[in-house]
Amino acid sequence: MSVPLHLVIPKAHMHPGILGVYEGHARRLQRTTLLDRAAGSVHVGYCICALDAGGEIDRCIHAYEKSFYVIAGELQLERDGHLVSLSKDDYGLVPTGTLHALRNTGTGPAQW
Repeated sequence: MSVPLHLVIPKAHMHPGILGVYEGHARRLQRTTLLDRAAGSVHVGYCICALDAGGEIDRCIHAYEKSFYVIAGELQLERDGHLVSLSKDDYGLVPTGTLHALRNTGTGPAQW
C-alpha cells in the first residue's frame, strides 16, 4: 500500500462552526476543523480557531499535547497557574495533562 506524501483538504471538507470538546466551555470562539477522526486521522487534529476580543476558553486538561501558532491578535495562555502573553508569530505548547486556559486580551480577534 502506498502512502500519500501530502494531503489536500478542499474547503468543502472543512467543518466550520463545530466547537467539539469546547462546546459549552468557551465564549466568542469560532473553530474550523480541517482534519480529525471523521476525516480518518486517529491521533492528529488540525483546526483554525478565532477568539473575539474578550473571548475565552475555560480551564481544561487533555490526555494529549496541544500546540498552536498565533496567526493574528493577542492571546493570554494560562498554563499551570502562570500567565503567558502571546501575539502574532508566537508558538505555544501545552504538554499532556497540563491545566490550561486561553483568553483574548486584545482589542480585535485573535487567530491560531
